[in-house]
Order: sequence, then structure tokens, then C-alpha cells
Amino acid sequence: IPAAQAMVWIPEWTWLAALLPLTAVWGWMLSSVRSRRARRCWMGIALVPSLVVGWGVWQREWSPNPFEHGGGGARILFLNAQDPPKEDAGTVLDAIQSCDPDLVVIVNPGWIGPVWRIRNSGLEEEASPIEPDRRSEWLIRWVSPVLVASRCGDVSVRTLNWKDGIRVMRVKASEPVSDIVGLSDIVVVDLPSDPTVIRAEVLERLSILLDQKQQDGDLRADLLLGDFNTTPRTGGMNAVWPGLEDLFPRAGSGWGATWPRDRPLMRIDLALASEQVDARSLWTFDPGWGGHRGVVIEIGGDR
Repeated sequence: IPAAQAMVWIPEWTWLAALLPLTAVWGWMLSSVRSRRARRCWMGIALVPSLVVGWGVWQREWSPNPFEHGGGGARILFLNAQDPPKEDAGTVLDAIQSCDPDLVVIVNPGWIGPVWRIRNSGLEEEASPIEPDRRSEWLIRWVSPVLVASRCGDVSVRTLNWKDGIRVMRVKASEPVSDIVGLSDIVVVDLPSDPTVIRAEVLERLSILLDQKQQDGDLRADLLLGDFNTTPRTGGMNAVWPGLEDLFPRAGSGWGATWPRDRPLMRIDLALASEQVDARSLWTFDPGWGGHRGVVIEIGGDR
């Protein structure tokens, strides 16, 4: 419903924060009810909204799962970098490297690509905290607006759509990369950020586009990454790619919100995958610049 789409942008934790005091006040008012049975019945009814919303927070915004960063699996990192200038690209790159990823996917990389290539060449050895023997391992592919960096083999990047503000890219990993990270086909999306655009309509257009590409035999996906610029409970999210599900309820650790970066309130940068993808852990990190936090997914390894 277009008129109600703004409700999607209100994080579920805010609904929970509003419901809990109201529930407490209701409980205090029920203390004057003489019938114990009636009091319990009405209190149970009053608790239902808080329990429902609390379950939503648990599933989509915060996860009690322990961090398993040392599980020995491969790490895939995604970030909407929002085109950092040259003077800030090094800060973002340092934050990315500190996550120790095996495969990096960046939307709107700005100066990250040139700075990374300079570091790879060893021209900034003193300014870089990266060990020299690690620099030469990274192979960078950059097809605007997506940069992909791999330290375990080659990848290809191809544009699938650039119309109507819906940007879709395909990342195809070579056999050495797919053997290490456990998947070979990644689809990257970047959807419009204009808050007045009806999110359900954007998701429907994206779904039709992806479905057409699949029917043409031109596309498959083990993992769908992107800045969806909407929350996971937006109508139509489940239909974007049938068979792929939000990874956060399965593997998320801690607070999952990615925007705004300094005080994240909403989870709008998402990772979708099939049940066959062995995602062990998913967490966010602060790149130190821009408006988004990044997402790191650990696949495989020992629990």
C-alpha cells in the first residue's frame, strides 16, 4: 500500500520500545481487577503485541547468536562505500582489510580502487598497514559501479541492468575462488535511495528483471548482495529471487542495522542466499567513512 510504505522505515525496535511502557501501564491498571482469572486473561492479551514485535526484532534486527569470526571459513565482504574521496579511501580500505576477507564486493568504490592498486604495487609501503606479501595477492576487477577484489583467484564482473535506477551486476568466480568461498555466482544490486519511491514497486521491477534473466539462461545466483535501500519486511522482498532467503535470521550476530553508519538504526544492506550456502556467521563493521556499515559473511569452516 503506497500510503503506508513509510511504516516500513520505522525499525521494529522502536515499536517494541513504545509497546513495553504501554504494557506496563496496562498491567498496573489491571491490578485493580479483583478476579485473578480475568486479570491474567487481559494481561496475556496485552502481552501479545509486544511478543510479536519482539520476535520481529529478534529475527530481523538483532541476533543473540555468538560471533564465530574464528571459525576458519571463507569471508565475503560487502559495502556500499558511497564514493569516498582520495583522502578518505585509505581509511575505508584499512577497515576492509581489518576484517580479513577473502572476497570483497564494493558498490560505489570511489577512490578505493586506485588506492588499492597503488598499495598492491608497493608504492605506499610505509603508509600502508598491510604486509607487503599480502598486497600482491589481491586481484581487482572494477566495472562501475562495482569493484570486486579477490586474493584467491580471478573473477569477472558484468553489467546486467542500469535502467530506472536499478543497477544489477553479475560476479562470476573462477574455479579457485569458488572452491575457497564455496560459491561461484554472486548477483549485486543497488536500488534507488529516494525515499519517495515506492519500495514494493522497485522490488517488483527487480524481481521481473531477474526472472527474465534466469529464463534467458543468462543468470544464476548462489548469493544476492546489495544496498536494497529498504528494510527486510518490505512487501515483495521474498519475491525478489524465490529460493533465496535473508541470511541474518540464520547466521546474524549482534546488531544487524547498517544505516546510518555512525548510529545504525535500519538494516538496508542485505545478503540473500539459498539453504545450500553454509553461512556460519554474519556481522557488520564500521568502514570509518560514508553512510553505510559493511556486511561480512563467513561461509563454511568449523563451528
